[in-house]
Amino acid sequence: MVLRGTPKHERLEFVFEQQNEYARAVDTMMGFYTHPTLSPRYAFTSKGLPRIAKWSFVPKGTTLMTDPADYLAFALRELHAHPRSQKAEWCKPIFHGRWAGFGRTLTREQTRRIVSRAQGMANAHSGLPLWPRLRP
Repeated sequence: MVLRGTPKHERLEFVFEQQNEYARAVDTMMGFYTHPTLSPRYAFTSKGLPRIAKWSFVPKGTTLMTDPADYLAFALRELHAHPRSQKAEWCKPIFHGRWAGFGRTLTREQTRRIVSRAQGMANAHSGLPLWPRLRP
């Protein structure tokens, strides 16, 4: 979504909060979107450079760079889960009067299905499990 929602000439750097159990999965997916023959055309600039220039992981609490994303995710969740709550009211300034965002709220089952499919795709390409097994 980020690659499709930003100008095609811009290259992006992603900074993730460190979560060791998902690092390999992130590396695999980001590698896919920088691979010249596997990734979709929108993943590259008109000059042929991967739009994802770099990605890295930072330990929790060592930088403020991940805080805005956390605040936005919380605010969007409150908007959709409890639109008339006090927390939703407190979050309104983040949106500057426009309650908007990409995506939707997924159920636990939907999330498990998506992760399982992604794991299957990754395993088919590498033969290695990327995520811990999900409990039924």
